[in-house]
Amino acid sequence: MKIPFYYASKFGTGIAGAEDVQRALIAKGVAVDGHHIRDVDPTALPPADQHVLSSPGRLGRPLGRARRFLKHAKLPAGGRYALLTTAGAPRPDKKAGEMPTAEEIARWQSGRS
Repeated sequence: MKIPFYYASKFGTGIAGAEDVQRALIAKGVAVDGHHIRDVDPTALPPADQHVLSSPGRLGRPLGRARRFLKHAKLPAGGRYALLTTAGAPRPDKKAGEMPTAEEIARWQSGRS
């Protein structure tokens, strides 16, 4: 199986997450070819068994660059693809030292279907 893996990253954590996923796929015997989305022309994507895009989430949506990449991507009809978003781990409140509740986390890391 051949999978091109495209990732977006603003501060470098997206790259680290993409590398973790790539290592897991390679360990399962999958041929993975990773690229940052700024280095790839979305209108000339190579044929593959599946395309994967990873992007950090910002207010419940992928980065604008990643959304534009997807808008212009020319994927084959009936082709398979996967979209991943990453988010920072919740941290305790600086003043009270308490972890945010599940509702507070969901408010900032809301996903869209």
